[in-house]
Amino acid sequence: MKNSNDQTLREVSQEVADKMYDSSFEKSSSQMEKGLASTHEQVSDTFMQGTSDESLDPEEE
Repeated sequence: MKNSNDQTLREVSQEVADKMYDSSFEKSSSQMEKGLASTHEQVSDTFMQGTSDESLDPEEE
């Protein structure tokens, strides 16, 4: 039984690893694609925020 679960986990992991973000994922019904869209948005927001002091240029002090 464990071997079957391991195989399923590998298959699902491979499916996730093969995906790249696409803007259409935001309206997808797939949980994986919605998750990728959410993660992309969070990373994008964090990047645009800059550093913890909200400075985009680390040498700008």
